[in-house]
Amino acid sequence: PFDPPSAPPLKLKRHAVREGGRMPSENELRKIRYDFFEKVRKENKFDLIAVAHNQDDQAETILMRLIRGSGLLGLRSIRPKNNLLVRPLLNVSRKEIVSYLKENKLKYRIDKTNKESKFLRNKFRNKLIPLIEREYNPKAKETLANSASSIADDYDFIFQSAQIIFKKINFDAEKNIYSFDSKKLARNHRALQKQILRRIISNLKNNLFDIESAHLDEIIKIIKSDKNKSQSMKFKGLKITKKGDIIHIGIEK
Repeated sequence: PFDPPSAPPLKLKRHAVREGGRMPSENELRKIRYDFFEKVRKENKFDLIAVAHNQDDQAETILMRLIRGSGLLGLRSIRPKNNLLVRPLLNVSRKEIVSYLKENKLKYRIDKTNKESKFLRNKFRNKLIPLIEREYNPKAKETLANSASSIADDYDFIFQSAQIIFKKINFDAEKNIYSFDSKKLARNHRALQKQILRRIISNLKNNLFDIESAHLDEIIKIIKSDKNKSQSMKFKGLKITKKGDIIHIGIEK
């Protein structure tokens, strides 16, 4: 733990985020926070950004994503390290953290908005998870957090296996198009097919925003189709065509 007397003074900065009377979504507020953290890191030439996500946050996240219908990528939930971002308290419960603070007579603050149920996460934190702990599993938060860790291991294996196949896929840098033999890709497990498609789409769009499992299922239908005639589909700014056995995926023009 950090030694408070030797810690640098706390700096706060206010941001006006309400535009036209509209309150930003949780995702928009999160982006504002992390953009600010990254700015501070660069200005001070820090190596890493450490944030205080804990085991309770992990449990809330995996449960929220499970109910929303996330795949393995989303169910990995909060990762201990993402590039320059580290979460050293991810395996420590909120109860343990508060106990440590009290035992060592350390001052701390609790965000009063944590008790407001207008945000979805707070509904899970203050209502759903306590209900699950009372009625079904008193160690629900620990169980959920452990599940996220197990899912992350499974996802990493699929990701690494998909990487080997992805490196063999042809990319035309001039046209910004990926091309591959549909029959060869179809021989792989469906989980690998989806992971490879995610990698292709992510490279083309620089993100996977709004790309759902249903979209990948539609591409796989074309990949596995026995129709001899050319096929094509468009969605989310992408164009997928099949000519013979060859699939082409690029940006819609």
